[in-house]
Amino acid sequence: MNSVEQLDVEERKKYDLLKVVLEDGHEEQHMLPKETGKEISSVLTNLKTKKKREDERGETPLKKLEKLSDLKEEGNISEDEFKKKKEEVLEEV
Repeated sequence: MNSVEQLDVEERKKYDLLKVVLEDGHEEQHMLPKETGKEISSVLTNLKTKKKREDERGETPLKKLEKLSDLKEEGNISEDEFKKKKEEVLEEV
């Protein structure tokens, strides 16, 4: 899957134009309802930043769930502890 490298929003008279550049150089353009482009761009930028931080730490939600599953299978945590921690991880997503 390609990561987003760049986002840009052009405000037009009747819509916002979201321009997306992916890491492989592919460019996409998406027409959005008027006055929503900046908000969507901000959300996508925040998600990209969050993913980058998680990748740097190596603590993606999937890895956390895998570790919890291993701990449960090894008998290091109970089923109840597993369920509680799993819910905490899923709330982070």
